[in-house]
Amino acid sequence: MEFLCKFCGKREDEPQGWLVAFELTTPGRDVRNTIFLADRWDGSTALQEGALHLCSQRCQEEYLITWREQSAA
Repeated sequence: MEFLCKFCGKREDEPQGWLVAFELTTPGRDVRNTIFLADRWDGSTALQEGALHLCSQRCQEEYLITWREQSAA
């Protein structure tokens, strides 16, 4: 299986050191209101519905900045 970094688009089939996150929304609303960051890469967690894959700490930080800006707008 190949994973895609949600921020930079890097592809990897063996994502060593990658990070997993989830955007949580309130049912019935299109507003992203919470993000959950897993503390480490876990292949089974990465396969769960709604999982986001981030290839590095830098991509995670940049993704969070973008996510906060979009959520505040």
